[in-house]
Amino acid sequence: RVTLQNNEFWLEDLGSRNGTFIDGKRLERKHLQDGVLIQVGLHASFRFTVVSARQEKLLRELYESSTRDALTGLYNRRHFDERIKAEFAYAKRHQLDIGFVMIDVDFFKRVNDTHGHAAGDIVLKAVAANLAKQLRTEDVIARVGGEEFAILLRGIGTDGARKLAERLRANIESLPIVAEGIPISVTISAGCASLSETEDQSPPGLQSLADERLYDAKHLGRNRVVAK
Repeated sequence: RVTLQNNEFWLEDLGSRNGTFIDGKRLERKHLQDGVLIQVGLHASFRFTVVSARQEKLLRELYESSTRDALTGLYNRRHFDERIKAEFAYAKRHQLDIGFVMIDVDFFKRVNDTHGHAAGDIVLKAVAANLAKQLRTEDVIARVGGEEFAILLRGIGTDGARKLAERLRANIESLPIVAEGIPISVTISAGCASLSETEDQSPPGLQSLADERLYDAKHLGRNRVVAK
């Protein structure tokens, strides 16, 4: 716990088993100096620093720009790959399944060719917003390619992922999108998989299986979900 007392910051360990350390020394309570390195347990370290509100705002903006896709506001591919590792660790600790949904906007090149890239951007933003609002707080969605999106579903198997993907597909199919006064209708295809289905129980194996099923969905005519 970090507390502010008489204009000074103090760090207190609340009886943890792994311990709290500064400069390698375990502590119960210590006054914090700006720039000090705090270690919690064996693997987590934090740099303590005091910044102004303006500096904090800038740091938050820099962090957001490094993790978010500029167009859609969803997570980018790099951050998504990091979250996959974290979710796998969480699933292993709590013996949970992980659902994975790969989504592709059908015939998106046709949208760009017919209506222009500005309209294509409007379509992508509308699709991204619609997908994101239908997910739980603990789910993770990212734009992982030009018109491709990926979703991680904590504690959900393949059947649950399929039901969600079908709901997303139906919503996108009926989504009213207008670009420069012109209505544009789009559909999506999706491939679903879960960690429990994979042979090697790895992030690449899970993504590969969902990718294969997305390819099957497109091969079968698009605007559909393939889960097995």
